[in-house]
Order: sequence, then structure tokens, then C-alpha cells
Amino acid sequence: MKGYIMGALCAKGHLRYDEKSSIYIISMESANRQLIGLLEDMFGMVFSVKPAFYEKSINGKKRFLLRINSKKLCRKLYYGMGLRTGASTWKIPKIAFADEECAKGFLCGYFDASSYIRIRVREKKGKREKIRNIRIVSPNKRGIESILRLLSKFGIHAISYSSGKNFCLDIEGKYKLELFEKRIGFLTDEKRLRLKDALSFLS
Repeated sequence: MKGYIMGALCAKGHLRYDEKSSIYIISMESANRQLIGLLEDMFGMVFSVKPAFYEKSINGKKRFLLRINSKKLCRKLYYGMGLRTGASTWKIPKIAFADEECAKGFLCGYFDASSYIRIRVREKKGKREKIRNIRIVSPNKRGIESILRLLSKFGIHAISYSSGKNFCLDIEGKYKLELFEKRIGFLTDEKRLRLKDALSFLS
């Protein structure tokens, strides 16, 4: 659970520990209510902290937000675990490379919060080609390279490449998706069902 929290926060969350301004904030926003609910429960079980929960609407679409103001917890995550967030500055904590269970949790949390699964058929030289992959996109090149290394610890070999100002990571093909499902997996129903559809697509 600790790894999952850090993975989700790296993907879409915010951690600020600023003693000079006395600002200590952990926050996470998502359209996925289940994801926010999982994090609420995990913060309670792992750190004995109950986040504040908010619901809002933007252009008629619901967004869910959790927020924690705790100097002690922010310090623990920032200094004790080395967690860094921010679109271009997020960093995988060293513990994720040293502990297999934490690594698995980190990847599960990151992919639950930030990945999307593509399913399509591509016409190539008169032949129909099945395309199914899990993709993450980030402006953080070093972060993407770290995800690649972490995935390889579980025998999952992905590819990365630049796309404009961003960098993409793809886990492509039925065999690799099956490995991801078996060794990492998703906790949110939305991603689990989408991956199931991808694996059965035109099989």
C-alpha cells in the first residue's frame, strides 16, 4: 500500500514540504472516484491519517480531491522516503528499487493513476494488425527511464520514445500485457476491465 500511494502521487499528485512558508500539503485529484477512495483508505491504514475529501464539478464533470495538511507526514514522505512530485520533477523513491513489494505497489499506483490502454486495428501493407498497449506519457524523461528499469525487474520490457515535449512508454502486445496483468495489475475496476478487453480483443 505504501508503494501504491507513492506511485499514484508521482503520477498525478502533489507533495509540498516548505518550512520557510510553513506549507505542508499532500493532495490528489482525479475523475476516478474509486482511485481516490483507495488512496483515502490506504492513507488511513498505512499512516493513520484521514484525508479531507472534496467533490467538485467542472463543466458538468465530477472531480474528486483528497487533501492532507500534515507537517509530520509530509516530512516523512519527502525526507524519509525521498518522494518527489511534479509533472517534470517526480522521482521514484529509492525504496521502490530495494523492495519488490514496494516496487510492485508503486507501478500499480502509477499506472492506475496515469496510464491509458489502447485497443485498435491498424491497416499496414494490406494486412490488418492488432494493436493493444498500455501507455504512459510524461514530460519527465528520467522518470520514464526509471519506470522502464522498474518494469524490467518484473520481466516486463517496454519501449520509450520522445513525442514533442513529452516522453512515452508503451507496453505493447498481448504477451507483455498478460505479464503486466499477472505481475503488476490494476486495482481500479475501470483499468482492470479495459485490460481484460484488450487481452480478449480479436483473440
